[in-house]
Amino acid sequence: MPHSERVRLAQELHDGLAQELVSIGYSIDLILGAPDTPAQTRTDLRTLRFSVTDLISHVRTEIFNLRSQDVEGQLRALADSVSHICADRLGVLDISPIEISGSVCQEICKIALELVRNSLKHSGATAIDLSLNQSDDLIMLRVSDNGNGKSVNTLEGFGLQGVRERCLTIDGNLSLITCDSGTEVSLELHS
Repeated sequence: MPHSERVRLAQELHDGLAQELVSIGYSIDLILGAPDTPAQTRTDLRTLRFSVTDLISHVRTEIFNLRSQDVEGQLRALADSVSHICADRLGVLDISPIEISGSVCQEICKIALELVRNSLKHSGATAIDLSLNQSDDLIMLRVSDNGNGKSVNTLEGFGLQGVRERCLTIDGNLSLITCDSGTEVSLELHS
C-alpha cells in the first residue's frame, strides 16, 4: 500500500473510530460518576471501561503502524505513543537514534508497545521506564516497571508468545527478570 494511502487510512481511523471510542469511554465515565449507579453496574462498567481503553490503545498502535515509514519517524511515533499510553505512569523515556532497517525497527516498536501495555494492564506499577539505545552494533530495548512482578506471569500467554515470535523474526534475544518490586524485560540484537 502506498505511504499516502496509509497516512489517509491512519487519519480516518484517528478521526473516526478512535474518536468514537474515546467518546464511549467518556460516556461510561459519566455513568460511573453518577451517585445513583448501582454497585454491580459500576463493577460491570469498570470492566467495560478497561476494555474500551485497551481497544483505544490498540487502535492507536495501528494508526502508529500505518504512519510509520522511516526509522526516525517510527522512533518519534513510539515516543509519542508511549508518552500517551503511560500518561502519569511514565518514568524514564530514553529513545536514542539507532541504525537499523525500517522493518526491524517496526518490530522493535511493536515489541516495546506490547511490553508497555502489558505492564500497564497487569503489574500495578506507578512508574514504567523504556529505553532504546545502540552501542556499536548492539541494540538494546529495556522496559521496566516498579509493579508487583506479575506482568511477566501474564506475559506467558499470547502477549509473550507474540513478543517472542517477533524477537525470533529479528534475531533478537529476550530476557525477563521479575521480583516483588517489579519487572524488567530486555531485548538485545545486533544491527
